[in-house]
Amino acid sequence: MPVREHVSKVQIEPRAPHNPAGRITVVRALTNSVICAAAFLVTCSFLHAVLPFPEIDGGVSQKFRFFAAHKDEFDTLFIGSSRIYFQIAPAIFDRVTRESGLPTHSFNFGIGGMYLPESGYLLEQILNLKPRNLRWVFIEYDELQTKWSPENQTSRRALYWADWKRVSLLLRKLTDAGTDSVWLPNPAKLREVMLPQDDDKSTGSLLTFYVGQLEKNYTN
Repeated sequence: MPVREHVSKVQIEPRAPHNPAGRITVVRALTNSVICAAAFLVTCSFLHAVLPFPEIDGGVSQKFRFFAAHKDEFDTLFIGSSRIYFQIAPAIFDRVTRESGLPTHSFNFGIGGMYLPESGYLLEQILNLKPRNLRWVFIEYDELQTKWSPENQTSRRALYWADWKRVSLLLRKLTDAGTDSVWLPNPAKLREVMLPQDDDKSTGSLLTFYVGQLEKNYTN
């Protein structure tokens, strides 16, 4: 009996022709997204630069606007926390300097709870006013503060100064990266952030907080 060989028929689909249009569409979509994001960031930065000084609680706005209105009347500036506010009396300081033969007209810009980096930012804004007669600036020098109390973290006071210059300093301190041009975080600090102990999650929380503040400050 003859053996009939059964051969199955397999239908081979022809390869789909190469369609470059799909790749072009993806590239265009990515390009448009990058352009939109860049335009958004540029617009936010421009508005952040040209908008007037914001309303800040704690007396910051009131003092800044008063100084701006009388900027050319002062030649001496004190800036810092409540220690400056309560311990420096401009009238007494000016009287002593006048009696010593070096008359001054001083302004006390002490604000409760104002430390670096907030005080550094505020000093830059004051100098940007270009006061013509300002000759001496005394700023309270203290350690860079990285912690804000929970009740103050949602206030405008914890936000208005959060530009890249200030936030980058805080991020460097929180990661022990030092001040070299090359940012090299401490491996132990990174391990602490990535694998926090149950009773110590402060570093990671602060990093998240300050990155969020930077984003809010430029996009709000």
